[in-house]
Amino acid sequence: MPVLAPATLSMVLHCARDGGRRAARYLRAVMGADAYERYCAHLAVHDPGAEPMNERQFWREHFDWQDRNPQGRCC
Repeated sequence: MPVLAPATLSMVLHCARDGGRRAARYLRAVMGADAYERYCAHLAVHDPGAEPMNERQFWREHFDWQDRNPQGRCC
């Protein structure tokens, strides 16, 4: 089995780590786990003076809205 040069091994490990981070970020977005961060970023751009809800309030409002407006979800 060929042995990789240290620089090549370092590049492979860097790419694997970067790919893992991208996959995790993608899955968080698909699952909606990044909704609070997106809400804060949106509020900072569109209404900079507004005080954002804390994370607990945000999730309570988010799930209440989902219950009032069911859309394509499994449960």
